Amino acid sequence: MERLEKILSLSDPVDTMADIGTDHGFVPYTFLKEKKANFAIATDISAPSLEKAKALCSSWGSEKIQCRLGDGLAPLKPGECQAIVIAGMGGNLIYTILQEGMEIAKSCKYLILQPMQAVDFLRENLEDLGFYIEKEDMAYERGKYYHIFKVFYNPGLCKENQDPYRAFLKDKSPIKKAWIDYEIKRLENLSSFIKKAQDPSRQEEKLEEVEKKLLKLREWLDEFC
Repeated sequence: MERLEKILSLSDPVDTMADIGTDHGFVPYTFLKEKKANFAIATDISAPSLEKAKALCSSWGSEKIQCRLGDGLAPLKPGECQAIVIAGMGGNLIYTILQEGMEIAKSCKYLILQPMQAVDFLRENLEDLGFYIEKEDMAYERGKYYHIFKVFYNPGLCKENQDPYRAFLKDKSPIKKAWIDYEIKRLENLSSFIKKAQDPSRQEEKLEEVEKKLLKLREWLDEFC
């Protein structure tokens, strides 16, 4: 699972980590297995999902992992963990979880965020909450690209560095270039489709948005080449 491997590669070893929306419990299980954490907290809003996590992680025992039922960061206490992983949710939901659990999120050494949709929204709004994007990596899994952020709370750094895309552009890895190529082709096809519509004037705003994104991506591609 490349996404999980990338999450691990971005994660520094900590005493306690928490996985929000743990589902089957693979993330906390792997953090313990790879010695990225001494103790793990697995949370989920779904009781059946939490039972799956309990079954997978039972071999570690209660001295190594706790499973807690609850929404977002509510099952945690401020300062209880040094790392939080929120993966596999939409960017809007991740933003809401952070916004509603600010005291807990602020107390962490770092957070790993992996949005499934609304990636640009999350990236562009994280720093409004005071979360500085330290690193941005990508994974390719089952035919899809995924963005993964490592962030920590530091409003001062956010004010000094106001380009939310700087972390993406800092590390010019092959997978990022491949994603840029993919996005350019996808948006070129979308632009062509809009222009061929029966009444393209009704799609002017959408076309303008697509062309703006294409311009940005082509500029990035020049930097990667």
